This record gives sequence, structure tokens and C-alpha cells, in this order.
Amino acid sequence: MKKLVIISGVSGSGKSTCLGALEDAGYFCIDNVPPSLLDDLTRFIRNSRVDKVGLVVDARSIIVENKWGIPRTFKGLDTFTIFLDCDTEEIMKRYQYTRRKHPLQYGVSMADAIKKERELLKPIKDMADMVIDTTHMEPRKLRARILEIIGRISKQKFSIFMESFAYRNGIPVDMDFVLDVRFLPNPFYIPNLKNIPGNHPEVKNYLKNHPEVMEYLEKLEDLLLFAAKKYVDQGRFEMSIAVGCTGGFHRSVFVVEELAERFRSQGYEVVVNHRDMEG
Repeated sequence: MKKLVIISGVSGSGKSTCLGALEDAGYFCIDNVPPSLLDDLTRFIRNSRVDKVGLVVDARSIIVENKWGIPRTFKGLDTFTIFLDCDTEEIMKRYQYTRRKHPLQYGVSMADAIKKERELLKPIKDMADMVIDTTHMEPRKLRARILEIIGRISKQKFSIFMESFAYRNGIPVDMDFVLDVRFLPNPFYIPNLKNIPGNHPEVKNYLKNHPEVMEYLEKLEDLLLFAAKKYVDQGRFEMSIAVGCTGGFHRSVFVVEELAERFRSQGYEVVVNHRDMEG
């Protein structure tokens, strides 16, 4: 079946980066598609030799046509919708850096323009197959994430995406599970471990020597493996898990690595990202 990937999201969140990734993956891509043309475009795709298409639908065309109009299903096409979100403050920083105006910023402040855009795009976000928060994501990492996602869409293979993060830098908004490990013993207060990340053998040995750490891992493994099986039964292709500690450097990294190893031993494909470990 021919594949259609729809990209939408708030302005400044990285839609152009996603479209570029799709093009590099062999997709025929079209930017800023008016909703009224989607039916005609669907017929074109079905009757053409093109087998992989990427579309961007944003708030500009929705305003022009006074409708949001993305169907939940496209007859004869294998469709997947990705919505990109981003913190308002970060969007404002990005526009200030590029010295560009927000596309809806006509006679209103940028903050009000972003708020209006979120209202317009809410129906698309609510029906999206996946929401990705790009607030702390560099373009190269977003590109890699999109390529990884569409690779799995092609294979129709279930996988688990795991990310460590620092609570002080904000909670990821696009995850199925958000786990807090700030109550575990903190290697930060051990002088010879303070500057060593959670995937280092010395830090791992330190945490593994605390019974409460291992007990918590066992409970998490049982819960998440149960959830993974249910996700597969429902036909979903990914389960996303975020694990947070204060600095995103020790405990969250350790727990993500340990859980990933356990999931892989059960035959699951696991993708790991340590969002704040370098910072």
C-alpha cells in the first residue's frame, strides 16, 4: 500500500527539517497543502507511480480556507500523521534569532499569534498518530528522529523509544510514560562520581548496590513490559518512555540504559536518547 506521511505543527517547530528528511528518504514532498486539495491529492497519489508522499499542512492554509480538514483516513493509502510541538518561549527565541515574523503575527504580539495558531491546530494535534516535542531538540536530532520513525513505519515493526531528561529543563510532552527517579540515591554527591555519566560502569555499580534501585527497576520492567504487549495488541508501532532526574546526567541515564537492556533481551527493538546528558 502507498504511504502518506503528513507533517503539521506550530510554526518554528521544525516542519521544514522534517520535510527535508522525508525527501532524503525518497518521499515525494509537498509543502503547505490547502485542506481542500487533499481529496484530489489522494486520488493523484493512488493513480500515480509515486508510492511515498510527504505533506505539510499548517495554520496558514487553514486560515485561508476557514477549515482545518484533515481526514482521519485516506482511502487506499497507509497514512501516518506527525505533529510537532514546541514551548512558546523557545519558538519566540527561534524567531528572534532568525529575525523573522511569525506567519500569523499581523497586528498582534508574537505570543498572541502563537496562541491563536495552537487553537487552530488543536484538531490536527488531537488526531495525530505521534506528537514530537522539539523544544530541546537540535535540527540534526529531529532529522534523525524522523528518519527512524519512517523507517519503522515502512517495516511495520513495534519498538520502544526511551529518553532520559532533566526536570530542570522541562518535561517532554510527547511521551506515553513519564517516570520520576529523583528519589533514588544521587551519585552527584559522591565526589569521584559527580562528573561521570549514568552509563559509566562506576556509576552503574554504585546504583546497583542500592537494593531500592534494583527493586524499582524490577517493578518498572513488569509494568512497561505489560504495557508494551497491550500496545502491540492494539496495532501501535511505538511506545515512548521518558525518565527524569534533576540534572538528566546520572540516575535517569542509568535507568534508561538498564531498562533498554532488559527490553532488548525480551526481543524488543529499543531506541535510546539522552536528552540532557551533554548539558
